[in-house]
Amino acid sequence: MTRRRANNAREALQQGSADAQLFFSGIEKKTLRSLALELHNHLIKDSVVDYVKTIYVGYEFKGEMFAALYRNTGAIEVALPLSEDDAGPLIMDASHLTWRTLPLMIHVTRSSQLPEAFATIDRAFDRLKSGLHHVHRSNEYFIARKKGRPMRE
Repeated sequence: MTRRRANNAREALQQGSADAQLFFSGIEKKTLRSLALELHNHLIKDSVVDYVKTIYVGYEFKGEMFAALYRNTGAIEVALPLSEDDAGPLIMDASHLTWRTLPLMIHVTRSSQLPEAFATIDRAFDRLKSGLHHVHRSNEYFIARKKGRPMRE
């Protein structure tokens, strides 16, 4: 990691809520903590507000959930409001997470993936700001998925 990136990651600790700072300090593996801080720093912009639940940091824009950042084994993942048919090298299905408006996620394992992650976050944020994001999965969607039936919205 470059010195500039390390400084940016440290600065991220000073942005967002005190609960978010505590959440990130609990990520023991330095490389994952650094990735999480870089992603957090990119997510906190344009009046985005963070909040912490037990296992993730949520991000809201104008009262609507914009993203959720959490750690997974060897990775940091961010669920995002992307179109369900969006594709990219970091993008994966997130329906197992049961967030109604966040159908996809990015899976980030190394700092070289950050430019692609930032571009994907920006695309998702633009969809939300412009009102183009209309995914709102029903309870039935998640019940059918859990039971292994075909998922139709």
